[in-house]
Amino acid sequence: ILGVVLTGTMLSCESPEATSYAKMVETPDELIGGPGALGMVGDYLLSNNKIRVIIQDKGWSRGFGVFGGGIIDADIVRPRGRDGSLPAGKDNFGEGFPVFFMKAFDVEDQRIRDENGEIIEVKGIEVINDGSNGEPAVIRTYANAGNFMTLMADVLDNAVDTTKIHFETDFILAPGDRHV
Repeated sequence: ILGVVLTGTMLSCESPEATSYAKMVETPDELIGGPGALGMVGDYLLSNNKIRVIIQDKGWSRGFGVFGGGIIDADIVRPRGRDGSLPAGKDNFGEGFPVFFMKAFDVEDQRIRDENGEIIEVKGIEVINDGSNGEPAVIRTYANAGNFMTLMADVLDNAVDTTKIHFETDFILAPGDRHV
């Protein structure tokens, strides 16, 4: 059974069994859009029936950060038009990115050891679970430490050897959640 929600003059159907999903953005109409939108084809989308976020692919940041791999667009899910089209988003998020010891996460392809000690190649950013199994959708980034604040770099590098630290960040969106 589907519930119908009336919002203004637009109708939206919501399934009581909400799902979440994760995928690489393949076409411009999958992006959120809006005055602060920075997402592009090739970035990653996490979405459910409540919210949508875009995680920038690896490389230099299009926002105020240094590197990709962080959330650059976010919006609520807006009702579809009567013709079924997705409405223009209203992203004004800016950018969110992880920092540790004043080091930004430089998302890039990695060579890591698996559980058997074998060296394997992993993508800098990948979909771990696309949500099709009903579980939370998960996008993971793999990163090395990169300078976020150049003035602090020498002080922190002498205090903590961040060249030996590798970071994994999981962006997790469960069905029905309003947060990542």
